[in-house]
Amino acid sequence: MPEEWLTYREIGARLGLNVEAVRTRVRRAGWRTQPGNDGRTRVLVPVEVLVEPVSTDEAGVNDQVNKTRDLTGLLALLTAAEARVSRLERQVEAERDRVNEARSEVDRLRAEVTDLTAQTDRAKQVSAEAEQAARIATDALNAARRAEEVRKARGRLRRAWDGWRGR
Repeated sequence: MPEEWLTYREIGARLGLNVEAVRTRVRRAGWRTQPGNDGRTRVLVPVEVLVEPVSTDEAGVNDQVNKTRDLTGLLALLTAAEARVSRLERQVEAERDRVNEARSEVDRLRAEVTDLTAQTDRAKQVSAEAEQAARIATDALNAARRAEEVRKARGRLRRAWDGWRGR
């Protein structure tokens, strides 16, 4: 790929841009720069991005539309843009697939949460029934103990009564 060393001002004249716009483009494109002995920075610019010099009047105003040296530069840019668009379309499709998979996983997890919630509710109900049965059993045990104490007291009273009567 042929390249050419140019100053920011020369690049601006070729591209029809001001110097600050050229500096920004050089930074973004990552073109190599090198300070010259005359104090001006030179930039190694790929030839296909350059256009014919734009003629200017004394005021520095462009009076001619930028023209490309040939259409191959534009064709290369178009091909690169189409390749990038194609790559981006594939990325978008892959992201759509990932979103659809994530949605399916979310739906599956929601169903699982619903099932687990129902199981938890059933477990709480069984637990409440078990606690009620335990309370009933405890009450029955306490009643049985009281009944046993009453029987023992009755036995003591009967012995006492029999002992008092037998005297």
